[in-house]
Amino acid sequence: MLRHKLLSFINRQLQRLIVEHVGIDLGTVNTLIYKEKHGVILNEPSAIAINKLSGEVIAVGRPALEMLGREPIDTVVYRPMKDGSIADYDLAEKMLKAFLKLAGIGRRCKFLHVVTGTPSLSTSVERRALKAAAKSIGARWVSLVEEGLAAALGAGIINNATGATMVVDIGGGTSDITIASNSGIIYSSSIPMAGNAMTQAVLEVIQRKYKMLIGEQAAEAVKIKLGAALLDPLQENDELMPVIGKAQPDFRVREFFVSASDIIQALEKPVNTIVEAVRQAVEQTTPNVAADLYRNGITLTGGGSLLRGIDKKFNEELQLPVTIAQRPLEAVVLGIGKLLASPLLLERYQIKEHSIEWDNEKASSYSTI
Repeated sequence: MLRHKLLSFINRQLQRLIVEHVGIDLGTVNTLIYKEKHGVILNEPSAIAINKLSGEVIAVGRPALEMLGREPIDTVVYRPMKDGSIADYDLAEKMLKAFLKLAGIGRRCKFLHVVTGTPSLSTSVERRALKAAAKSIGARWVSLVEEGLAAALGAGIINNATGATMVVDIGGGTSDITIASNSGIIYSSSIPMAGNAMTQAVLEVIQRKYKMLIGEQAAEAVKIKLGAALLDPLQENDELMPVIGKAQPDFRVREFFVSASDIIQALEKPVNTIVEAVRQAVEQTTPNVAADLYRNGITLTGGGSLLRGIDKKFNEELQLPVTIAQRPLEAVVLGIGKLLASPLLLERYQIKEHSIEWDNEKASSYSTI
């Protein structure tokens, strides 16, 4: 028995030397990569620029995103992710390979273990596509975890709370609502309403009310500067922001001014949709869990949590304490990092029906890592 334990320990240590453990948050808007013992080593927009004729990768990440709307005639910029899942497998594979090369992953390592997140309501087809994409970039083993749970771990709210707690991860394509405790997930859901829907709402109100056309990046800048979940009753003057766009119907280029009140009004629908989904989650809980949420509250993560006043909006609507995670943009990948550091925790929280795909000859040995 003692000899078996000693051999298992030596086996685990040797395998951890030859296996590179990497966490990937493949998001609709941004992709983050976490390397064990190094932390977050890459944070880039989920974008790729391709040559139309040759199919060659011109740029990935921020350089590709900066081309969007300004592409050369032989180049197209793509966003391979939609609503938290892979929309174009081939482009996602090329983008991931380029990101791993930028991050220096796999250069000196024979085996690669990837842990990545997926929305709670992703289909089996979407999860298989995600695992296949990870395999295509050289991963020998792939583990999937729910993004909401990873965000809860990354925000540090599971281990620090007694009883159940809730995290609402408002990403680019989806908002994931998770109620969890130290024992695991109690409730999990996701809706396709998040940061991208807010940006789209800004584009629509500017086109409808101002009769102007602007680019996606300009709309994102307007959302960040003027956007809020609540009107400030103490603000006497409506804040204005200058924007350059194309007028309709003559398409002349001119500068115009957008008001904060119009943008806040435009954001009401997507924000209220997310709040209503959280309300339904609370209503479906047991009395014991509801009491835990009253004590522990809700933690917001993801880029959408940076919308001004969104914590106050949740608090007013739900009458529960609401806080924003210290590192909301990195919460999911930081949670994945915690799972990388703890194989037992990963075994507990990974998606079982789509757990690690083992290579037959390595299954028995790697299961001890």
